[in-house]
Amino acid sequence: MGFYSDQKIRLGVTGLSRSGKTVFLTSLVHQLLRDTEIHESIEASRHRMRILPFFDAVNQERLLHVSLDANPHKTLPPFRYERFARSLLSDHPEWPDSTSDISFLRLNFHFISKNGWHRTLFGQNILSLEIVDYPGEWLLDLPLLSLSFAEWSAQMLVLFEEKHRRNRSVDWLKQIGETNPSAPANPAAIQELRQKFAHSLKSLKYDGFSFLQPGRFVMPGDLAEDSDLLAFCPLPYQNGVDQPGTLYSAMQKNYQLYCQKLVKPFYKDWMAGLDRQIVLVDLLENLNRGHDHFCDTQEALKTILKHFRHGSKGWLDWLNPSIDKVLFTVTKIDHVGPLQAHNCRLLLEDLLHDAMRVIGMHGVECKTEAISSLVSSHFYDEVASGVRFQKVVGQEGKDRTPVSIYPGEVPQSIPSGKEWQKIQDAKAKGESFCFPTFNPPLLESRSMPHIHLDKVIQFLLGDNLK
Repeated sequence: MGFYSDQKIRLGVTGLSRSGKTVFLTSLVHQLLRDTEIHESIEASRHRMRILPFFDAVNQERLLHVSLDANPHKTLPPFRYERFARSLLSDHPEWPDSTSDISFLRLNFHFISKNGWHRTLFGQNILSLEIVDYPGEWLLDLPLLSLSFAEWSAQMLVLFEEKHRRNRSVDWLKQIGETNPSAPANPAAIQELRQKFAHSLKSLKYDGFSFLQPGRFVMPGDLAEDSDLLAFCPLPYQNGVDQPGTLYSAMQKNYQLYCQKLVKPFYKDWMAGLDRQIVLVDLLENLNRGHDHFCDTQEALKTILKHFRHGSKGWLDWLNPSIDKVLFTVTKIDHVGPLQAHNCRLLLEDLLHDAMRVIGMHGVECKTEAISSLVSSHFYDEVASGVRFQKVVGQEGKDRTPVSIYPGEVPQSIPSGKEWQKIQDAKAKGESFCFPTFNPPLLESRSMPHIHLDKVIQFLLGDNLK
């Protein structure tokens, strides 16, 4: 006894627009740290069993202590857990701001192995969990590494023919139509085109769309918005437009620099070292917003999943990625009640079915889960015409007005065209989905109620805490 067996896992955490990633990480850390300063106490152990019932290391009373590293990384900014937790636990709680840059945190799990000989030889074990938190928009930049400027431009110009994109990009599309890519490069013209394109992307993001490239145009991190690395936008290709000195060639050069100086280093330095990945999805909000948002999310998820294909022609073969587990989660399921949590999970599985099957063939274990990082509502049953359904109660506004709603029934599979039309007609009558954004709960104790975070921890870490 007295020897230690150490191991390390690096977990990537990301999410699409408004998925609740900061709350997820804050609550996850809080559940693990809760009362661990008195872990010797039997009562503390039982408390953790109550809040994390599906986490084996807790249930089997083998988790001794979890600590948060005060100085987790030399160069990356730390995830501000203490600040976010104070905000959510205060007398006037507020939801934290969305992730806008990469951050890092490290948790150390002190545990006892359930393996007899290992327990005798080493006694206490330490698992170091490194969490890399980054905007989902950056993950969507991955395809750019395998696309030339001409190929990417062609894809984007086709994508912006879709009505919801075209309507939010009138000024940029008009100027593209009036621009001659073969004209001499003009810095003022380049900046004007870039600014209008960036405005279109930001407008799409503001309205809840997720499939946005390049990601740094809407989530620049510490990059200045007027940086030359962002001085490009999609342009139509014609013979001769890429000759030196043209507007096209100048933007092509900046696109290539963007890929080389921003996209490739991010994946080489961080994505290549990940062992596990979790992706958060606000599926309910996309149902709320309708067909265009739902399809946009589906396309974004497909793009993300391609990263985890370990095959002979995967985009990241040159990085030799080591990811062996990926978890996709539907967030905020406390907004629909327990009866519909299963539907949420089935819907996400239907969205990802083909892509999950492919990456499973390449050795990656992929799973879905339905969670609530911080429960902000409660529910009650009603019966009408012999049918049982659940109403959800939460609080809205500065005065925390109680609101009771029936959120609608979450479909178990992707709605067909006719079904979307019925949904749209019902929505016009106020009879369709209604998934509001509730205020954070007023917490009487320091606990943060959650749904299935213990299942998340067990899937991502359970095999390394045996």
